[in-house]
Amino acid sequence: MKTTHVTVSNEIKEKIIKDWRFSKLNSIPAIAEKFNLKQGIVNTIINEYLSSKI
Repeated sequence: MKTTHVTVSNEIKEKIIKDWRFSKLNSIPAIAEKFNLKQGIVNTIINEYLSSKI
């Protein structure tokens, strides 16, 4: 399986986290579509955010 490295700026990461935390539906698929990213990338960003809070 070929993987592609995607770099997401800190500004976009912060917007994704804000959308995830404060939207009523905090849906990863909806956020991924909004930022034109794959769901796995959005999921990774959220997981990294959560793991930094431990």
